[in-house]
Amino acid sequence: MRQNSSIIRLSTEDFPERDRVAIFREQFGRSQFGLDIEPLPDVPFRLTSTMRPLPGAVITSNAGSGVRVWRTREFLADGRDDLIMIVNLPRAAIGPLMPNADDAVLRPIAPDCTALRLLIRYAGAVLDIDAPLQGELQRCIVDHIYDLVAAAIGGTRDAIAVAKGRGIPAARLSAIKGDIRENLVSRDLSIETICARHGISSRYVRLLFAGEQTTFSDFVLDRRLALARRRLRDPARLGLPISAIAYECGFGDLSYFNRVFRRHFAMTPSDVRAEACDALRGPQRAD
Repeated sequence: MRQNSSIIRLSTEDFPERDRVAIFREQFGRSQFGLDIEPLPDVPFRLTSTMRPLPGAVITSNAGSGVRVWRTREFLADGRDDLIMIVNLPRAAIGPLMPNADDAVLRPIAPDCTALRLLIRYAGAVLDIDAPLQGELQRCIVDHIYDLVAAAIGGTRDAIAVAKGRGIPAARLSAIKGDIRENLVSRDLSIETICARHGISSRYVRLLFAGEQTTFSDFVLDRRLALARRRLRDPARLGLPISAIAYECGFGDLSYFNRVFRRHFAMTPSDVRAEACDALRGPQRAD
C-alpha cells in the first residue's frame, strides 16, 4: 500500500499471491466499505484501488478483474476487466438532501443521466490530483459531490435547486477543463467544439470561466504556454527548432507565440532553451 497525505493506493501486486484475496477482503472490502469480495472462478484476482478520503466523503476508483460483491443483496460482475468508481457518503450528510434515499438502493441510474456523467468526471478529476488539498477546498469539493449525487439519484426540490447553482456548474467546468487538456494541441480546439461535445452554449461556457475571473481563451493560452515551456526544457526536444515546438503546442504564428511567451514568463523562448542547454551541460570547471 502506498500513501501520502492525499491519496491511498492499494494493489494486489503489492502482496504475495496467496494472501491477496484475504487482505483485500478484510482491508478493502469489509473495513473500508462493508462489502464482502470473492474473485470469480478461474479468473486471476487483480485489483488496484485509488482512494481519496475527504471530510464527509471517500472517492474510490477500482480497476481489475471481475469479482462477486455482497452487501445487503448479491450482485455479480460480468467477468470483464472493468473500472468501478465508488463514492462513499455518510447517511447523516446525504439524508437531508434525499429523505427517501433507501428507496434508491440498487436502483440503476440511466447511463445518459447528465448529473451522473458529471459526477463520474468530477470525482475522477479529484482522484487525479496527487497534491494535498486545503481544508476549505476539500469542503467545497464534498459539497459539490453531495449536489451531484442528489441530482443523479433524485433529491428534494431544494437540493436540486442548490445543485444547479453550485455543484453542477463546478462539475461542468471541471469536465470542460479536462476536455481542453486532452485536446490542447488540437487545431480544432475552440469554444464551439467544446460546446458541441458538452451540449451547452458558448454563453454558458463564458459564464463558467468568468466565475473564476478568467476566460476560455486565456485558460487555453495559459495551458499551451505552460506546455511549450516544458517542451523547451525537455532534453529530448533540444534539437527541435523553437518554431516546431510552438506549432506542436497549438500556436500557428511564431511572432505571436514569442510575444505572449515573453509577456507570460518574463523570458523569451530562446532564454528558456538556453537555460535548459546549460543545465544539461552542468557546471563548467575552470582551467
